[in-house]
Amino acid sequence: MGGVGNQLFQLAKAIDIARDGYRVKLVRVESFFLANILAYKVRRWSKQDQWLNVPELACSLGIPTVKPTIISTAAFLIQLLRIVVLGKKELLNPPRNHKYPFVSIGYYQSAGSYDEDSLIHVARSLRQFISMPKDTNIVPVIHFRTGDILLDDQLTTNEIESFLRTYNYQCICLTNNIEKASQTLKGLATFRSGSPLEDFILIASSTIILPSSSTFCFWAVLLASISFDVTIHTIPPTSYWKTISSKRLVQCK
Repeated sequence: MGGVGNQLFQLAKAIDIARDGYRVKLVRVESFFLANILAYKVRRWSKQDQWLNVPELACSLGIPTVKPTIISTAAFLIQLLRIVVLGKKELLNPPRNHKYPFVSIGYYQSAGSYDEDSLIHVARSLRQFISMPKDTNIVPVIHFRTGDILLDDQLTTNEIESFLRTYNYQCICLTNNIEKASQTLKGLATFRSGSPLEDFILIASSTIILPSSSTFCFWAVLLASISFDVTIHTIPPTSYWKTISSKRLVQCK
């Protein structure tokens, strides 16, 4: 469910559940009957670019992806209706070690809903799954998504300006909207909007990063942090960013 960043959290959660003694299988939300109507049209959940084959990665970790059965479809619809109609959003982020239902739907990104070891395990497997360059990128990288500076838990104008001044504006800005980014980040040397996989690999191979708080950027920075020393400016406040090892990372004020 969701983009690749969200799905990697779901994979980590599947590993958590398997470690608790359950037999776990993944089913894509799109595979369920009426899912597109209830989730994407009624609730307007956004469909994201699937730039990574998460089912194949999951299979390599011993978590198979299967097609829904009649029973699992019925269980899924009941669970989705509880979330959508009854407003039980807490079901999207159940805590660790609770009694899991037959079908669990969630993002699993809130504090207490994931095991940090599982996040790191997924990141290490991801490093073997994609083609990472042998050399690191030493040019400072900023991940800027349109609208980020408008949100409380995202980048602020002051944080961006401080980063740019620190490196004399000789930075690479990875963005989903070059026009908007160039208007906001005036004076920056390089803007780039490659494929999601290309941008992910560049962040994951960079030693100096100003990250957005997106799950996409989190996984790239986590991958970098378990591979080499990383300097990160302004660690996002979202709880899962605490997973990144302080021993491999320097937080700049």
